[in-house]
Amino acid sequence: MLIPIYDTDGMLYRIRLRLDHPGKDEKGKEKDKYKNFSSFYPSKDSNNILSNEYLNGCRAGSHIGFYFHPSTDDPGVCYITEGEKKAIVANYFLRCIVISLPGVNSHAKLTKTDKSGRSVLDFLKTLGCKSAVVAYDADKNVNEHVHRHEKKLVALLKNHSFYTYIGSWNPGFGKGLDDILVLGVKPQVFPV
Repeated sequence: MLIPIYDTDGMLYRIRLRLDHPGKDEKGKEKDKYKNFSSFYPSKDSNNILSNEYLNGCRAGSHIGFYFHPSTDDPGVCYITEGEKKAIVANYFLRCIVISLPGVNSHAKLTKTDKSGRSVLDFLKTLGCKSAVVAYDADKNVNEHVHRHEKKLVALLKNHSFYTYIGSWNPGFGKGLDDILVLGVKPQVFPV
């Protein structure tokens, strides 16, 4: 499975390949499930010629995915979830901005500025986004790590003046936001 990752400019900057048979750690849990491919970031030189800004190879590390179609999606609300597959499915069904974090503990990436000095949260405000829904997996009810980082993300969003909500659902319908949406179940949204 190939999974595209877009930045806030709508540029495809990474493709992740989900392996059919990833390795396993000593506990039998899958590891190294994805191979990442990325190498192009557009830049214009002094002659206005388009070139690759990455002169020494591709962008490494984990990054935020930004899923938004300006012609069809509501820019006033944003869902934040973990993982690109969930974000792609959520954007398709919810028709709003959906941000994928590479992990529940990576919420600080939302405030990291790019070369223009703009963070993802700054960009959301320029789009007119005022509300953010944190939609971490349903295991947050039993996984203290996920629950702790959900609270940290809520505090971060509130500190940046977003109306902040928690997305929740019966875990019997599925663990992730994508699982419930494909069944036709919408998350319940609670203000915090």
